[in-house]
Amino acid sequence: MADSRKTIFRTISLFGVLAVISYFLHIFLGRFFYDGYNPLAQAVSDLTADNSPSKKIAVIFSAIYGFCATIFSAGFCIYFRKK
Repeated sequence: MADSRKTIFRTISLFGVLAVISYFLHIFLGRFFYDGYNPLAQAVSDLTADNSPSKKIAVIFSAIYGFCATIFSAGFCIYFRKK
């Protein structure tokens, strides 16, 4: 039983790491394709706006981030719930 809990914990943790990586890729690749984007003056959501030149690439990583963060959060809550 301990091995299966460890495997579940590692899988949940992996989704958390993938969420962080995809979020940073969303920001950095989005900035790369959006000339003139200023992270100090503009919101991150500008990278995925309808008229944004970086929308095609940024929306992919944003969706991956959302999926992985949801799996991580739900798994975390289930794994650590009180019995």
